[in-house]
Amino acid sequence: MNVNLICSDTNKKVLSEIITSRKITLDPYAFIHIVEKGAAIPASGVTILFDPNNLNELVKFLDHFYPSSSQSKTMEVLMGKKDHVFEVLKPDAIYFFVSDGNDVYGLTENRKYEMNKKLYELESILTHKGFVRVNKSNVVNIMKVNEIIPWFGGRLLLTFKGIADEIQVSRHYVSYFKEFLGL
Repeated sequence: MNVNLICSDTNKKVLSEIITSRKITLDPYAFIHIVEKGAAIPASGVTILFDPNNLNELVKFLDHFYPSSSQSKTMEVLMGKKDHVFEVLKPDAIYFFVSDGNDVYGLTENRKYEMNKKLYELESILTHKGFVRVNKSNVVNIMKVNEIIPWFGGRLLLTFKGIADEIQVSRHYVSYFKEFLGL
């Protein structure tokens, strides 16, 4: 399948990776357009409009019809780098992932590992293991959450079993988080 991607330069690289990982070809002359909200909508063809603040929904939509090549493999282990040494990690040992610029880290009970995947990739391949996006920078393992505390401005605060870290569920992700939990 061919699609025409119309979006801001800041989203183009990430979206191009997401789309091409699903064996979809980017073609500026395609009949199907994936258009960022606020951009000009082509006069002909089929248009899929997405909100740049909620790329999760676009990824879920694409996954429904075109799973990524990484999703076809079951993610039983992850590779993390600590002090220039790679270690094999089981996903259930990870409390949460955090993005910091172009780097993504996985935190266990007592270590922080640099991961070899992007945050959206980890979210996509680990959702079935209880990992959920809670803000732009964090994907958490719901099985490691100790408490979910109502917080200021409609947000939630997550505390974890065995570590002192706390993470906020942003207002933007609260409904998605509650839906994930079945609330």
